Amino acid sequence: MRINIYLIRHGEAVSNTDPLFKGKNGLTRLGHEQALRLSKHLEEIRMKKIYSSPSLRAQQTADEVCKVKKLDKNILDFIDERKVSYMNDDKYKNKESLTDFLERIKKAKVLFENEQERHIAVFCHAIFIKGFMAHLILKDKFTDEIFDSMSQMIAIDYAKISKVVYNSEKDKWHVSFLNSTQA
Repeated sequence: MRINIYLIRHGEAVSNTDPLFKGKNGLTRLGHEQALRLSKHLEEIRMKKIYSSPSLRAQQTADEVCKVKKLDKNILDFIDERKVSYMNDDKYKNKESLTDFLERIKKAKVLFENEQERHIAVFCHAIFIKGFMAHLILKDKFTDEIFDSMSQMIAIDYAKISKVVYNSEKDKWHVSFLNSTQA
């Protein structure tokens, strides 16, 4: 069975436009418009399961698709955005280690590999999408230095879709596309 996983970055958030913002970080007006447009792009996909980060901005983006699909969202704490420490530098002391970040990615990968639905939407964050893609591409060569370089080269825009496919018969993953508005 082929499982299509649509990794979707949340729409534009208040903190993306106002770096001094403190509080619940929901979507801006533009972010809500992006989420609505995204729901229309996903209308034709026979989505049966929706996962979301617990962050307000990811949930608000997912909610638009949930309305159209008449589905509930499932919250996954381990796909939430966290600051990841690169290169074990002192300035990153209060951040998640790359090892812990990779464990969260592997946990998501196992969840998706055991999924029974063919089309799954995952509303999350740019860093998680980059990490997931990097893990699929780099496998055991996933290091601080390589991920840092790769992460800086890949832009994940607001409310854009990156699709990966898992073939359970062959136990193979492939990246279908990155950063698109088309599903």
